[in-house]
Amino acid sequence: MNPRIHSQIMIFKVFYQVDHSRSPRRETTQTLYLELDTKDANEGIIQVRELIAANTDYHVEFIDVLSDKLAQYEKDTAGIEITNFTKVAKKTTTKKATAKKK
Repeated sequence: MNPRIHSQIMIFKVFYQVDHSRSPRRETTQTLYLELDTKDANEGIIQVRELIAANTDYHVEFIDVLSDKLAQYEKDTAGIEITNFTKVAKKTTTKKATAKKK
């Protein structure tokens, strides 16, 4: 069975600092929006972090998954633009730990 069958399009709002050399301050926090086809929110957040790391030097503070209603509200009021990156994030694989019997 293909695990991507149950994927869905989700919009993520990323709060970040451009400069790593200073402590994060609310006044300098910026946002960007990413739209991803992902299995669930947790997988999407990992993909967002990987995309940001592959394409920028931003310090990510927080990633929020927008509901359909909130995404529409943001589009209507803030005129959000979806960010598209040129580099694709590397796929990370998780290795399962196996206990060896002695």
